[in-house]
Amino acid sequence: MNLNQNIAYYRKLCGYTQEQLAERLGVTGQSVSKWENELSNPDISILPDLAKILGVDINSLFEETIHSPNEIVFTDLPSRCYNSLLSMYVKARHTFYYGVKQPLTEEKLHNQVEKLIKDFDFPLQRCCYMIDEGVEHGAVFISDAISIVDRSYGGIDSALLFGLDKVGELLSVIGDKNARKVLRLLYEKKITEGEGGTWLTPQFIANSTGLTVDEVNDAAMKLRHVRLLDEVEKIEQDGYLKQYCLLYTKDFVSIVAILRLAYIHTSDPIYDTLMYRDANNCQNYDGPGL
Repeated sequence: MNLNQNIAYYRKLCGYTQEQLAERLGVTGQSVSKWENELSNPDISILPDLAKILGVDINSLFEETIHSPNEIVFTDLPSRCYNSLLSMYVKARHTFYYGVKQPLTEEKLHNQVEKLIKDFDFPLQRCCYMIDEGVEHGAVFISDAISIVDRSYGGIDSALLFGLDKVGELLSVIGDKNARKVLRLLYEKKITEGEGGTWLTPQFIANSTGLTVDEVNDAAMKLRHVRLLDEVEKIEQDGYLKQYCLLYTKDFVSIVAILRLAYIHTSDPIYDTLMYRDANNCQNYDGPGL
């Protein structure tokens, strides 16, 4: 394959139309069409940007044999996302608050991210900062286990969350110790035995958690009210068999995030918090010297 064929190959691999690739490069769609149909070649000055947009190096554009791109292992995604968010964090600090005194090169950015990872290399260390977006504020929270980007921090929409009854009901249920015991057992069964391990009888839950059957049923009723639990009854020879299970297992992502944030907030008060602006858009921190 030649340069023209490689452009078409990598463009399709990235999911771009000719017009989308042209827009990102600042050229016309007709130009991209001519490249791919071998009627012309891109200007040499465009090649670095072209390779970057297509996610390859310049040499790959000229390779005669296309090599399949390296696949990202699913288990690597959390660390990839974490590093990407840290990179965004560093860029925001550099751009928003210190001005660009000197170019933030990829090498310098990588070194700063590595330094942050090393500095945060224990369970509950994290960084949090707000950025001024004009009318509203944005916030970024980063830890080794959870990262949150909220573009509306300090906005009226965020303030409305404090008045939502359903929010209070969910937090009230999660705050119930017995409900958390039931959720913990279901969670442990889910991650150790899979989907089939999450259909449990009230008696089994009671025996495993130290609760009474009545306490289990009361906790289950609360969990069902906020759609974290489901109940099913099966007809057996000796009567009805009641079982509880997780309604939506994906909800555990949100629940664990809430519990993790609560744990961080109520645990060791010694941590690295970087707050640049308050809700009134007043700068209250001079910034670290990265």
